[in-house]
Amino acid sequence: MQTDQHALNELKRAQLDTALSYTYGQNYQATTWEPCKGGSPQPHAFKSQINNTYTVIARFLDTNRPPQQRAQERLCTQLAGDMDIGPTLYYHDAEDQLLLIAYLPGEPLTLTQLQNPEVMIALASQLNIWHEARPTHLHSTPTLKERIIHSSDQINANLLTYLPKTQIAALAQHWQHIVDQYPHQTPCHGDLNPRNMIQRPNGTLKLIDWSESGLNHPYIDVAMVAQYLPENLQSRWLNLITGHAVKPEHHTILEALSQLLTLNCHLWALQQAQHLKTGTADAPLNMPDLSNTTETLPQIQDRWLNNQFNVSDPQEYFKLAYIMYQQLYHPA
Repeated sequence: MQTDQHALNELKRAQLDTALSYTYGQNYQATTWEPCKGGSPQPHAFKSQINNTYTVIARFLDTNRPPQQRAQERLCTQLAGDMDIGPTLYYHDAEDQLLLIAYLPGEPLTLTQLQNPEVMIALASQLNIWHEARPTHLHSTPTLKERIIHSSDQINANLLTYLPKTQIAALAQHWQHIVDQYPHQTPCHGDLNPRNMIQRPNGTLKLIDWSESGLNHPYIDVAMVAQYLPENLQSRWLNLITGHAVKPEHHTILEALSQLLTLNCHLWALQQAQHLKTGTADAPLNMPDLSNTTETLPQIQDRWLNNQFNVSDPQEYFKLAYIMYQQLYHPA
């Protein structure tokens, strides 16, 4: 089996051999493993063609994550495949360190495609199927407030110039308090950006990357999609999700979760920038002056979806963090 020497180490290749032998028998042939592009400089998923017929994704789960979290990703991936809203899971090892998943031909959604009424209807249908699934053996994932507080603890104070840590905590507490007034837990995807929505050649829609999935408020998924929609389509989106039975609390929950997601994304971008800068010799860890940045959030989202976002450049994440901050506090 040929592999990318820089992408797969010896341990991963051994795990792959075991997984492929179990799935396809001893006479399999695999082409070179190609890293799948994602939101991190370090690839964790690779695709390859097996026996000139089958194409699979090998997803290596982060072994720094607790076993329960890895098991939950595997279980949600399997459930989504069984319900035909995600790819089929072929194999997982006993420690849930490696998943072999069916490769779905198709392309991630663009912003234009996401805003197509037919696509919005299909996505609402897929989400409602997932949110109504029986939560057998699923566990709660952290609230957005918990994620935000944890992220802010990991970020150097020099990078919190625009948004001090005390303000972050107060905002997270305020918006989470509103969400908590409407308690509701269902299976959630947890990372529903257009790159995790695949439109197949026949027009059907599938959801991928279940690494953040588990029990949480279903409107986390709803709010994630809404962030990629213009304001004039967000009411239509709510109508589709609720079956045209929108209530005042739906708007309240959506607004609170949208604010929390914006704050969470801001901190995620700073974390990525910090990780990249501290991994570079003699790179100063200071927030650059981005006051002259003219790129808008839809523009940077569009670059992200079209693989024009340089995930290895900390400056890109600094820019994204600044744009998210501007949206949160100084909307046009």
